[in-house]
Amino acid sequence: NSTAAAALPPGLVCNADDVCIPIESAEDDLISLVKLILEVEGVAGFFGGVKAMMIGQALIKSVAFSANELALGVLKDSNLLGVATIVGSSSASGGMEEMGG
Repeated sequence: NSTAAAALPPGLVCNADDVCIPIESAEDDLISLVKLILEVEGVAGFFGGVKAMMIGQALIKSVAFSANELALGVLKDSNLLGVATIVGSSSASGGMEEMGG
């Protein structure tokens, strides 16, 4: 079927059953594509791959937040954050005392 799709003339959209719809304009192209997705896969066809992307992003964000928390903990424990201590205390007190205001 992929070799048949490569040999199609421009201006046709075909589904898996080789039912082809001629395309007249860009608007027809979009409408034909939406109709084809609804016909072949239903509404779920518009959301294919979303679940995998959400799981991947959750994993990435959890690693990033964990690494950030670990790094901040190590820096605070070794007292290397003179600036971060000021930033931490300035955020708790409104930030005006350390900024000269």
